[in-house]
Amino acid sequence: MISVIIPIYNVSPDYIRKCLDSASVQTFSDMEILLIDDGSKPHVAEVCREYQENDRRFRYLRQENKGVAGARNAGVRNAAGEYICFVDPDDWLDDTYLETLYSLICSTGADIAMIDAVVHYKHRIKDNHFLAGRERVLAGTDKNELICQLLSRKICSYSPPEIAAGVTWAKMYRKQFLIDNQIWAVEGLKRMQDNVLNMYAFEKASAVAYKPVCLYHYRKTEGSASNRFNPHIVEDFEHYYREAEMFLRQYSKEQILWEALFMKELTSFHSYLRFYYFHRKSGFSRREANRRISELLTREPYKDAMNHISRDLLTGQEYVFVTALKRRMFFALRMMIRIREWGKERLF
Repeated sequence: MISVIIPIYNVSPDYIRKCLDSASVQTFSDMEILLIDDGSKPHVAEVCREYQENDRRFRYLRQENKGVAGARNAGVRNAAGEYICFVDPDDWLDDTYLETLYSLICSTGADIAMIDAVVHYKHRIKDNHFLAGRERVLAGTDKNELICQLLSRKICSYSPPEIAAGVTWAKMYRKQFLIDNQIWAVEGLKRMQDNVLNMYAFEKASAVAYKPVCLYHYRKTEGSASNRFNPHIVEDFEHYYREAEMFLRQYSKEQILWEALFMKELTSFHSYLRFYYFHRKSGFSRREANRRISELLTREPYKDAMNHISRDLLTGQEYVFVTALKRRMFFALRMMIRIREWGKERLF
């Protein structure tokens, strides 16, 4: 009935085992667990084959490295279940996770069911509620509550405390709904693949059912790819922006969503500076980094975004940052990045 898809790439054996153990003890038993090895090191195959040999519900599939989007797509193509759940390999599940989602999607007839998550940081744990309040079913324009989260906190009536609703985990999708509407993860997209998939999923779904129970455990690791030097970060973000613009244009979405995207394009410079232009590994002198940033600001989509700055769609800290960016106040920008790196303040 349910296919649990777990894309795996070089995760530690302890994390994988915790994840797979939690999947194996679900109170809902009519399932298969697809382990999609995306070209990992040998230890991953060893662990996956061990589970496959000891439990017939596990299926191990290996492919050449295509990224997490390619691994998720391979899982959907090979899934035998009527319903799909995506689980990240360093996360884990409460034992009633599948049963709760299955009951919710069946009782409401929705194409997508969604519950909440517990976010595990190194030194703290925080419940993350994707929507405010009661159990409910979102249909029609009510689904904009979810779509707005994917673009800007400021245009939402409610913003989740830790992570927005764009993630593929903590959800169950009706497989035929995904297939019929050609909703696939965008392969080659390095950033926010989940957001793009769910933009289309939320838009196309007849309804999204929500229940405020925290049964998914998300491990927030500080050593993730988003925290390291990345010379390709600009093109990675711009690929996402092209996908988001294509979605907004295809469905003739409201102007407020376009304005939110413009703001996101500018606030992304915080990442550009921190993980590329101002990073010690870039090799840029201050003058060279400043010159490159100035050149980037003169081309699209940033030039257009500068002309559409909306104070109402920026937090106070974001407004200060974008103002410094617009006025090329590079010393102030460097100080903001240093404050963030010192951990004294969370800017975004």
